[in-house]
Amino acid sequence: MTRTKNILILCIMLLMVIIAGCGKEEEKKDKDTSVKAKDSYSIKHAMGETTVNGTPKRVVVLTNEGAEALLT
Repeated sequence: MTRTKNILILCIMLLMVIIAGCGKEEEKKDKDTSVKAKDSYSIKHAMGETTVNGTPKRVVVLTNEGAEALLT
């Protein structure tokens, strides 16, 4: 009797977890999260300042420090 009761309680708890996991709705965001492209960017670096027009198609990183900054 005790074993059957424990199995029944376990099944009910498992069913509750499954229902709770499937019942969550995703939040709808009203804000536009897309990044809008500027006409040009000014980048300051060790050699001075560079202006990039439009969206860059390729970026070259010559040191590990620059790559770490992009990945974090």
